[in-house]
Amino acid sequence: MQPGVRIGNKNVLHSGLLILNDDEPAYIEIRLPLGAAISSDVIKIEFRCPPTPDALTKFVWRSDPDGVVRFELSGFKSNQWGVVLPDPVQFGFQNGRPLFFQFVYTRVSEKNIVQFMVLQEEPQP
Repeated sequence: MQPGVRIGNKNVLHSGLLILNDDEPAYIEIRLPLGAAISSDVIKIEFRCPPTPDALTKFVWRSDPDGVVRFELSGFKSNQWGVVLPDPVQFGFQNGRPLFFQFVYTRVSEKNIVQFMVLQEEPQP
């Protein structure tokens, strides 16, 4: 089954909205291929917004030996307009095709609001 949303040359594999307390982890699991009864691959992502001084603005990610890709976003709380990555960040491959992560971050009251997408590049013809 093909994803129903495509942006440019990328299929949106998964998208969602996270409402998180500071340092509260969110776990995202995507089974591929989409719609299959038995998956051949699983993408595991952990996302968190650790509390840090606003001066330490950063977005970092790492792939750990346990197979989980971990994303951390910190220091954006004072930006009243929110933050978006200028371009999706490539974080891996699945079936030889690049995987990307894109997000929009805003802060409402004491909550971190993160809208995200996991994308995969279309195969080349």
